[in-house]
Amino acid sequence: MFTHSGLYEPKFFEMENYGFAWICINDARTVLKDKSLRGLLIKKFGFSISNRTFLEPYFARVVFNRRITGELIIKHANLIPNAGRNDFEHNSTREAFMRALPKFITSVSKWANEIQEEEKAKEVLNEVHHELKEINETLSQKRRNPEEMLRLNIRLSNLKEYLKSHERRLEKLEPAQLRTTKELFQECISFVNSQLASSRSRNKKIEDRIATSVIREAKEKIKESEKVEERFDSIMALLEAFGIPGDSDTREIISFIDDHILKEYLDEDQYQESLRQLRDYLEEKL
Repeated sequence: MFTHSGLYEPKFFEMENYGFAWICINDARTVLKDKSLRGLLIKKFGFSISNRTFLEPYFARVVFNRRITGELIIKHANLIPNAGRNDFEHNSTREAFMRALPKFITSVSKWANEIQEEEKAKEVLNEVHHELKEINETLSQKRRNPEEMLRLNIRLSNLKEYLKSHERRLEKLEPAQLRTTKELFQECISFVNSQLASSRSRNKKIEDRIATSVIREAKEKIKESEKVEERFDSIMALLEAFGIPGDSDTREIISFIDDHILKEYLDEDQYQESLRQLRDYLEEKL
């Protein structure tokens, strides 16, 4: 079920006076492969209420709902399943329960995000360490090539910045490997700097040329990353952009869900994030 056979223990969450939830999260930064297990299932008296997609609209980042599996166990006596077991009977308790859901989902999302950031930090550390080892193995071969030394100097600087934003987490998660990586950094940087110092005067023109080239490449990457994404004001507008108009009944249903459910419960940033995730999905599948 989990990518790496389950590295995380189940997490328990209290939901005010309504009940509690047990939740397991995938041990990789990806959704669960089994779609039938994605999300939380609400239960009362042992019966399932609706399905695991019922709470998905409350997640600002839908991916978190699809990375987790678990159950929200309802204990409140006045939350009574309706005849179809696809919701609760409409009463004041249900209304209060629905108002409490965003706070509960925020707690779950915060927990899931912290785990995702920890996984990201570990990935970055492994990536940087691996690249440093490759650089270290080639230093002796490139020591007499000033141009290569300049490129390595810039590459090492970029790797250091790449790792820097994750160091605080890694000091708690992987202190030994972080320390080893920093030592390898220092060894590589010292070697490169010593080689550059001995040839800096006669290689000034090369340095200027390489620096200009790197700066130009960096600016191009920044410009590319800062391109304004096309924004859509509705799901139908996004679907039409992909050539998926649908028949009139389907369009009407999608528009109703969009206007009366998604836009009702999500703020503008959350709504646009949902559209971006839908766009990414369509780009992958179509």
